Amino acid sequence: MSNHLRVAHKTSVLLLAVFILLIIQSSLSPPARASSSYYVAAMNANIDPGAEDFVVSSINDATSQEIHNFILVLDTFGGNGQNMDNIIIAISKYRGAGNNFTTLIAPFGAHAFSAGAYIAEASTNITIVPGTTIGSATPIVYGIPTGEENTTLTKDINGFSSFMISITPNYRNSNATALMVTKGRSYSCQSINSCEALNNHVVDKVINVSSTNDALLAICGSQCGDIHNPGIRSAFLSILSDPNLDGILFLLGTFAILADVYHPTVIISVVGAAAIALALVGLGVFGASIVSIILMLIGALFIFFELKTHHGISATIGVVIFIVGFILVFSLPAPAPGPGQPTGNLPNPVIGILTYI
Repeated sequence: MSNHLRVAHKTSVLLLAVFILLIIQSSLSPPARASSSYYVAAMNANIDPGAEDFVVSSINDATSQEIHNFILVLDTFGGNGQNMDNIIIAISKYRGAGNNFTTLIAPFGAHAFSAGAYIAEASTNITIVPGTTIGSATPIVYGIPTGEENTTLTKDINGFSSFMISITPNYRNSNATALMVTKGRSYSCQSINSCEALNNHVVDKVINVSSTNDALLAICGSQCGDIHNPGIRSAFLSILSDPNLDGILFLLGTFAILADVYHPTVIISVVGAAAIALALVGLGVFGASIVSIILMLIGALFIFFELKTHHGISATIGVVIFIVGFILVFSLPAPAPGPGQPTGNLPNPVIGILTYI
């Protein structure tokens, strides 16, 4: 056997080993831990498909464990309107079942801008620490036909202002939260005695600490349990949501298929099609679950194709494609955090492609 074939076979074996480890990891039950009255999830990221996947799956996890208090530690500049809306729908369902959902804006210097402000206001309780800010929720709309900019923007601002008012509980100031949308207003909190956000009743409580750990200790003490962080799938979806990467994947996939037209190999076309499929997932055209099944089937076909070729290349490509599909369909756990260690059905008014910045 030639050297390059030996290398190909070794690579295939290594990738197969990685794939088996992923299966084992996803099938293992989480480590036993003391029962907790609170489910805590920390998200320091833009609101994108990965963030939606993380928050929604965390809420579902809390529901399945019959935990009735959820704390979302939030620090975000905003993000995509559709992902925001799906998160709010999940929060609404959780609250509708008689549970409490708290958004904690922490640590010092954290913010809940734009999409983050909507998510916070949809919560049962908003708790902040000094040095944090909430607001700036005016929608930024892309894909508006030329000549319709002013009309469309006015409609969207009015729509999202009404949406903000509808999700703001009656014990908060809906007039002040509406200004986040219509005027881009932000409310800061310099200290517990000088807190614009609390004085305007857009948040519910200020805790006079600076760290997330201390804030959680004040809210739930030893009942907080572990802090959950985004796992591999959520991180992968966030990476795929980068439009620059999606454009590159789409172009590479297109050129790969074109190259295969002139130099038929089938393999290049399939790899190109897989790249285009991933780009479409990132762009939100297809759901991750649909594409993941397609990728896993393609990967399996390449692995079986190796039985005829015996050169290792098909198996290598097959395992890589299969693993990518596997990550998209299965929720692999994030690295287990130490106790108390953080990382850092509603109306849908979404019109066009909306991004919050």
